[in-house]
Amino acid sequence: MKLEDIKKQNIHKVPDKYFDELPLKIQSKIAEESKPKNWVVTYGLRYALPAILLIAITVYVIIKPSTTASPEQLLAQVSTEELISYLEASDITTEEIVESLELSDIDFEFYENETELVDELDMSEDELDALINDFETEDIL
Repeated sequence: MKLEDIKKQNIHKVPDKYFDELPLKIQSKIAEESKPKNWVVTYGLRYALPAILLIAITVYVIIKPSTTASPEQLLAQVSTEELISYLEASDITTEEIVESLELSDIDFEFYENETELVDELDMSEDELDALINDFETEDIL
């Protein structure tokens, strides 16, 4: 059998006026799908959900408990033993600790009561002079 022997005939048939009515059928199906099926779903997701989220975030930011604590409050929660063990385990030196202190905040009562301090030593003036000379603190006084 040769290719030329086969009859040429159209085996596919289209209903009458199919292509004339096809655009109208497509448009009607699109219009049905675009109609809102449920008002709550359509408008709720579009407008209400963002508004509810915005309100919830605002309320959370305003009402949330304050987590910021002062350094004194945080330090008060740590026991003295824990502080000592931390300082022993760390590489921080005494000089570094002293350098970080603000000496203006510390109350030096013994400077205000020098005479009382000297009187409590039970030393004569000669012994005090010898002690001062030993430490070479004459320039300080």
